[in-house]
Amino acid sequence: MPQPEHCATRHRPDTHDFPCRMLCQLDASGRYCTGCWRHRDEIAAWQSLSEAERLQIMAALPAREAMLRSGTICDWIRSDAA
Repeated sequence: MPQPEHCATRHRPDTHDFPCRMLCQLDASGRYCTGCWRHRDEIAAWQSLSEAERLQIMAALPAREAMLRSGTICDWIRSDAA
């Protein structure tokens, strides 16, 4: 599976809203980074998002990580793609 462009190039590490853990790798669906749990579209858009949008995404990451690790979100991804 191709690796995403390193996400550290897409946001500012000097701010508090920096979810990247420098462990960039996409999950089996090719949609989510298993290092920071952001969707590939969120990573691509990160620099252009407002601080409020970034904080909203960051607030959702713990629940998203739990869902991805448990496989719960995989069912949603499959139904969303159909």
